[in-house]
Amino acid sequence: MILFATSAVFTPLVNAIICIAFSLLYAFSIIRGLKPHNSMIVNFLSITLGSMCINPLTGYPLSTILTAPLLLNIDNDLKNLAPQWLEENSGKELATTAFKSLEISSIATLLLSIIINSHTLMLSSALILISVLLMTVHSMMRLKIPAVEVKRKTVRVLVGDEKTIPISIHSKTLMTIYGKLEEEHDWMKIHPKYIKLNQNAQAKITIKIKPPLAAPVNPKLKIVWTDTRGLIFKYQDVTPIDLHIIPKAKYAEWLARRFLEGELPETESTIALSEIKVVTHQRRGIEFYKNRPYSPGDPLKNIDWKKSIKLRELITKQFAGIGESAVMMIICLTAQNEEEADQLSYNMVASALTLATEAIPTGLVAYNNKEVLITLKPGNPIDVLKKTLDLTKKITFVHVPERVLDPPDAQNLEKLLQRLEKVESKPFKKVFEILTLEQKSIEAHARLHPAYDALIKVRSLLPPPATLLIISPWSHDAEALSVGLSKICKNYTVLLVPLSQS
Repeated sequence: MILFATSAVFTPLVNAIICIAFSLLYAFSIIRGLKPHNSMIVNFLSITLGSMCINPLTGYPLSTILTAPLLLNIDNDLKNLAPQWLEENSGKELATTAFKSLEISSIATLLLSIIINSHTLMLSSALILISVLLMTVHSMMRLKIPAVEVKRKTVRVLVGDEKTIPISIHSKTLMTIYGKLEEEHDWMKIHPKYIKLNQNAQAKITIKIKPPLAAPVNPKLKIVWTDTRGLIFKYQDVTPIDLHIIPKAKYAEWLARRFLEGELPETESTIALSEIKVVTHQRRGIEFYKNRPYSPGDPLKNIDWKKSIKLRELITKQFAGIGESAVMMIICLTAQNEEEADQLSYNMVASALTLATEAIPTGLVAYNNKEVLITLKPGNPIDVLKKTLDLTKKITFVHVPERVLDPPDAQNLEKLLQRLEKVESKPFKKVFEILTLEQKSIEAHARLHPAYDALIKVRSLLPPPATLLIISPWSHDAEALSVGLSKICKNYTVLLVPLSQS
């Protein structure tokens, strides 16, 4: 009809070009299908420009009425595009890109019709503008907040543990809606992030959490909703879980109390240390722990020759394990914050509980940033467990400046100096002098710290061979422990219980 109408207005050449263009455009849209963006543009132009082409044949306002059914195509394009506008949402917008584009285009065309004095174009533009406004009003009436209802679940989780919770989201709207879910905290992960909800339907999501000690009791999810046609945004906060965080210190204390009262089964008594990764500070022990690059002074018998050939560098085996009959726990009773204190308390009680369960003779030396607080000779591990429970209440908080460099390794520094001392080269002699000065400075500073005194007392309480179990954040006491373990505790198996359980 459009082509027939234009034939009365334009020359045969122009008519031929228009005919071919429209034929190719609609053939492509039928055979391959246009993307919703392009399809909406084509339908918009067909209503506005098409009505002008038909006008010479049918007259005003019949030309606009004949192209009005194409509004159904625009409606369908809007529905196809609706979900993608959620990805572009970045704030508190109320109108989507689709709404803005159609309204601006309609208003611009309406102004153009006034300038060129075209009643047909004016009516077509007004028709699109009013249609979009009516669809928007309809969406605003149907999409009310709260758009969904979430049944809260009560969740109990140990600090630092990971837990996955299935959640059902029930629609309360009278239309199909699309939602984008965002976590309020970085320790929450949602899957899937995008959902579609039909009228009175429900969707299933999972929330994976690994909360810190200071996590809120009622963490929220932020949801951005858009309607069936993707014309408006609405926002909703939901509280899917009531979170009860169990401090690790309380959990370890509860296990220890049950053990002391004889109510903890043997199979449960070692659960406290099931997640603690024990690493060696020195390379002694009976159980293989891991491979690592060779350091000067490592025993040649520990070299892993297969790995070394494969990686083209010397790789040595590192061992860990309690190979002696007694253990001395060395505990630093300082922390920088509540979370560090909770983890430190957990490590203390959990370690003592495991040693008591295994009936390993245990001693104890505890210090803070000012003095050595307690020393116990190796003996009944149950007595040490009871004392450890009391020590959790004596943890003090200290501010430690942020460390830029790694703590010094006094043992490796000493080995390096021994090697440099034999070299006659002048540049190496200069390096030797600088490192010697650094070693003296570190040792002088270390001897003033209570951790160094604690290691001296360990030597008198439990001579080697024995095992030292160090529980410390390695913050203010790093230099003292490094020097003390190198100078005082050379013949001990030294195990470190890391503070972080990431």
